Amino acid sequence: PAWKKGARQKGRPEGKERVVWIMKFGSSMQKRVFAEWKQSYLDYNNIKGILKLMVPGSDSYEATRESFTAVIQTEISKVNQHYLAQEALVTERVAALKEQYKRDPSNTQKEACFELNAIIHLLIDFCDLNYNAFKKLLKKFLKVIGSSEDNISVHRSFLKQVNDSGFNSSDSIQQSLFTLQKIFASAFLEGNRNNAKRSFKHTKGGLL
Repeated sequence: PAWKKGARQKGRPEGKERVVWIMKFGSSMQKRVFAEWKQSYLDYNNIKGILKLMVPGSDSYEATRESFTAVIQTEISKVNQHYLAQEALVTERVAALKEQYKRDPSNTQKEACFELNAIIHLLIDFCDLNYNAFKKLLKKFLKVIGSSEDNISVHRSFLKQVNDSGFNSSDSIQQSLFTLQKIFASAFLEGNRNNAKRSFKHTKGGLL
């Protein structure tokens, strides 16, 4: 992976320097991508490559800027569509599990609860990772085009699209997690939700 020099670590003896190496975001993002959802993540490295070609004053500047605009909007839509589809599936499965528990608490399956918990956390991580990727790219975009009043307005418009998208603004997945924890606590831990939270393992499971 690619690395860059970071800040010095404090607490070393005088005269001894220690370099902290920080993995670049694009490389660290790839390590967190859930393989089965790979095509639904923001294509960070591709858009970063477009930004590198965007040189103000060059003959290709306007065309490259238009390309960036089109690609970033397509990527926002792609990420959001995946999130909303997975959110709907999670909501449906949690609702079915809740109904099953109401009918027959003794028939609640631990394995199903753990699987849903894993998928929910994968989706939470998906949202967090893509949101941070969009923010970093848009920050780089503003740095390239310059901070004139019009350019800042364009940057804010893109950022608003990201902020208003379901993968960032929806609280449905958190509600599903809360409901799942309550079901698990009631079925197996005498209603203690804190113990349910400790019992769940954040592991990467399969898709819905």
